[in-house]
This record gives sequence, C-alpha cells and structure tokens, in this order.
Amino acid sequence: MPTAIDIRVKPLVRDIIGKFGKTAIYKQITGETYSPTTGKYTGGTTNSYTIKIAPPAEYHIKLINGDNILAGDMQTLIAATGLAFTPAIGDIITIDTVDWQVINVSPQYSGEDIVV
Repeated sequence: MPTAIDIRVKPLVRDIIGKFGKTAIYKQITGETYSPTTGKYTGGTTNSYTIKIAPPAEYHIKLINGDNILAGDMQTLIAATGLAFTPAIGDIITIDTVDWQVINVSPQYSGEDIVV
C-alpha cells in the first residue's frame, strides 16, 4: 500500500523530468521475424512515443567493466507515471537524431510503485 510520500514522489519525478528533461523518441518494434538466410529482421510494426527523459549521462568510470557496461554507454531515466508503454530491452531511444538501443531496464521503486 502506498504511503503519503509514495503518492507525492511519482508526480514529483514526472514533473521534474517534464520540466528539465530532454525530448526523445522512444520506439518499440513488434512482430519482426528473423531470417537466418539473410541474417536480417523483416516486417514488424514500429510504435513511436515522444517522451521526456532525464538528460543522458555516461556511466562513471568505476562502473565500466567491459562486459555489461562499455565505454560510451549512456544512462537515463524515464518517469513511469503516465507511460503508454513498458520499456524493454531492444527498444530504441532517439536523442538528437542518434539512435540508442536499450540494453537494460532497471525499475526504481518508491514503496510498491515504480517511479522511474
């Protein structure tokens, strides 16, 4: 059961990212099929969403391990309140015409609710 602080945190996070965040395009592709003959994916439907994200930042050097996190990888936050989709590994976020693939989704909670 959400507490009084949990009820305030979700809209606060949404408002802060909405006011100070960066506009990005979030793309989810569903229904693709892979051809082992060509080595390519074909078909599928792309759903695009214009969202606000926390400004992307590089990982701290101590977190770059050459396996899970590589030099040049970026991290960001998306407010969970009001999202029309569930972020997933393999999705694409376009920031300033550059496509970034989602390689990890790590929900952050306030009580029982996902905040970002």
